[in-house]
Parts: sequence; structure tokens; C-alpha cells
Amino acid sequence: MPLVTGARVRRLETNWSGLVTGAAYVDREGKEHFQKAAITVLAANGIGTPRLLLLSTSSRSPNGLANSSGLVGRRLMLHPFGTVVGLFDDDLGSTHGLWGQHTHSLQFYETDTSRGFARGAKWGLQPTGGPLSMTRGYPWGDNPIWGFKPSSTAGRFTGARLE
Repeated sequence: MPLVTGARVRRLETNWSGLVTGAAYVDREGKEHFQKAAITVLAANGIGTPRLLLLSTSSRSPNGLANSSGLVGRRLMLHPFGTVVGLFDDDLGSTHGLWGQHTHSLQFYETDTSRGFARGAKWGLQPTGGPLSMTRGYPWGDNPIWGFKPSSTAGRFTGARLE
């Protein structure tokens, strides 16, 4: 099956035991299709995932898939996050103390169309631990984003179990 672009999933279909069998989607021309799947991974973030689960009603799940509690899509809290990394000529003491928010600014918090931005943002400045730390995964920890990290504690995958 080739990659389908411009598709929007409308609902997930399930079998008699409640397992997902595929997805009904609409293409760019508005025509509905069904893609059968042996395995389905639903990864549509904090809004898209509950939306799709709630749209996936059936006689077995009248309130939406995985929603027997009625809590799917409720109590949602999103924390949009973007990172910008900067290097400073002055020593800011970034290697001292715990990683945390050192400077907090609400200067850009409110919408100000005269200054060219909408919806605002809270800005925080945190130490990174230095230039080498910035090559690792957020928050500059043990998961490198560039290259391979050998580890003496890494297991060896053999068959169906990790040794």
C-alpha cells in the first residue's frame, strides 16, 4: 500500500471482539475509503486522538472507542513547548545547581498585533549544562540526538526477550 497523503481519518472500525480492524478515511476529493490493518497505532496528539476515539462509535462502544468511563477527551491539559538554544560569551553559571527556570518573562504574554505577534508566550531561560549537553535529547539528558551512545548496561535483544 503506498503512502496516502491528504487523507483524514473519520473513524476506526472494530470487529466483534472490539479490536480495531482498520480506518475509514476521506481523501482530498471527499471520497471515503477503508484501509484494513492488522495493527493500528493511534498517535494523533492530545486533541486528535480523543476526537478520533469519540467519532469511532459502534453498538459495542456507543460513546466512542475506549470510552466506557466517559472520560475520553476530558481534563485535557496541553503544554505546547518549543526550544531555542543560545550560547553566551559570559559564564552564566549553568553548570551549578539543579536544572530549572532561572529567568521568567511575561513581556510577550499578551497578544500585541502592533508588535507583530498573536496569542503570546511565556519565556523561560534555563541552563543547559554546556555545549556538549545540547547534543543530547531534551532536557539535555542521557538520550543523544546525534550519533550512537554505547552503554555498558544496554541489553542484547535475542528473539522475544531482552537479556
